[in-house]
Amino acid sequence: MNDADEIVIRSMDDQLILAGSNPRSVLFAVYTYLDTLGFAWIVPGEDGEIVPRLKSPILENYDFRHRASLHYRGFALAGAYNVAMGEEFVEWMARNRFNHLFIEGQSAQTRYEQALNRRVPLAEAKRYDRKIIRAAKKRGLRFENVGHGWTAWTLGFAPEAKNKQLSDEYRQLAA
Repeated sequence: MNDADEIVIRSMDDQLILAGSNPRSVLFAVYTYLDTLGFAWIVPGEDGEIVPRLKSPILENYDFRHRASLHYRGFALAGAYNVAMGEEFVEWMARNRFNHLFIEGQSAQTRYEQALNRRVPLAEAKRYDRKIIRAAKKRGLRFENVGHGWTAWTLGFAPEAKNKQLSDEYRQLAA
């Protein structure tokens, strides 16, 4: 599969062709076409949607081809959010042709606790994570997690390792 995002919108006779280099790009072609009709998604959620009233869709005079200049276009979900907010954000990302979702840490447990103002057990947080990841994968978005602590994990340090222990160990490795 070609992972680069390239779209084509072309009028042919009385038909409109929306195509892409991969399934995600086909979705991006649809959203690009909707943009030309006046649709817009300013912020995640219904309050950020602009949906014009149309008498009929426009099918003529399209000859558009675009290849994304950046391979990774995305965001990290950070700050307090719940699952519904995360899913709305993923939908907003796809509508605006972002292709990369990043969840900080091995789980967004801390974010859920902040948004819900209660303790969220890890098993519950992982279920929430899976819902957001499913929303991203449904739209063909790339997904990553772990974050700026990944170097500690790759060196075999637990996330709860004390900074002093990590810096002492790192100094030994660097010597």
